[in-house]
Amino acid sequence: MSCPRIRKVTYSLSKKKKSNRKGKRSRKARGSSNTVNNSTTALLVSNTALNNTVHTDSTLMSNLPKFSGYKAQRDLLDDYRFISSKPLTSNPRRGKTGPHYFKTIIAGSFDTCSGNDLTSKQVKSFRRDLQSQFPNAVTSIESYNGVDQGEEGACSFVGFLNLTILSGNKNLFKPKNIHKSWNRIWNTFGIDAVSDIGQVLDKILESRLFKDNVNISEYITYIPIRSEKNREMSFNKSFYKTGSELEEIKDKYLGGESKKDEIYEQVSWIYQNAHLIESLIDAGKPVTINALEHTRTCIGYNEDELLFADNWIKTYEQISANETDDHFRAGFSTINKWAIYSWMRDIVYYH
Repeated sequence: MSCPRIRKVTYSLSKKKKSNRKGKRSRKARGSSNTVNNSTTALLVSNTALNNTVHTDSTLMSNLPKFSGYKAQRDLLDDYRFISSKPLTSNPRRGKTGPHYFKTIIAGSFDTCSGNDLTSKQVKSFRRDLQSQFPNAVTSIESYNGVDQGEEGACSFVGFLNLTILSGNKNLFKPKNIHKSWNRIWNTFGIDAVSDIGQVLDKILESRLFKDNVNISEYITYIPIRSEKNREMSFNKSFYKTGSELEEIKDKYLGGESKKDEIYEQVSWIYQNAHLIESLIDAGKPVTINALEHTRTCIGYNEDELLFADNWIKTYEQISANETDDHFRAGFSTINKWAIYSWMRDIVYYH
């Protein structure tokens, strides 16, 4: 089959570069995460809008003008009134970021020579292995049959479809067979890719994906994590823990570090993100995460990795060459969890 254009994106704290190259056949097509929305509604909000919202609330919608949408919630992190009260996070000091922070990641660099088709026996073997590695998985690994995005750049849309299925809400869909009809709905969006989950949720609200009596905003929680502009260094701290709960987070993730307070101050967001995601998994909730040019649904974690129910067919395997241990196989992917926590952009889950 033909090879899609492989996008190579380098992330760093101070700047973001990208270049395109053609490569060998790669099964995966990732959704673009650098599209800029230039038609953002004016945000008539208070400086404390984000800081006063906790992640258990349905959305930040109540703090925005009516019909602003989900994308506007992430755009709020770029708003000068928010930034004036919550200044941009400073670049971490070299050598002070501790053992977990990923400074630079080649997000779309896949080892195209490593792609392999799998037999049904291999699929079962991989899935058994994942069950043993992630005993806390919130959904069945053995029976997972997700929607396959193929080579479309629709990962945020398909990731949300798989989240809906995994959360037991498939009955909310208007189409009877979402596995076959999803592409028709995606084509009505009139886009090749989306910048984040927020943008695709806005498109979904305008679509005929859900039954007429379903207001999906009543079912889901959307959280923008970091800004799209401003070097992606403006953060939503509404869900951040403080006081004794913060000390527990430091002890959990940095207990073995002699300078845990200094490390936390340099890269606080990655530990707050870790607590947010792992608390949701502990509560039995799958969560769809946008990070590293891809959106997929997290269903488990262990000491080193996250387990995702991914958006491709189960009879395929591919290993990333971006030094994050990103390994797709049998319908699932695993990746160094600190790479995700370092570069999460937004998330959504069913509350």
